[in-house]
Amino acid sequence: MTGILFAPNGNVTLNGSDACFVGRIVAQNIRKTGGKITVTYREDVDRFLPTTKVHLIA
Repeated sequence: MTGILFAPNGNVTLNGSDACFVGRIVAQNIRKTGGKITVTYREDVDRFLPTTKVHLIA
């Protein structure tokens, strides 16, 4: 998966095994279930985020 998960006041749960997410995650809480999940930050997605929020990168 590639993109932005934007839930600044919500929960994000990543499920799966040997999954890969490329982009940015902004959330109050981030939970992982299942096997290995790789999250890779991409700086170019920053231009799509509001500038008035505090960003959590995971």
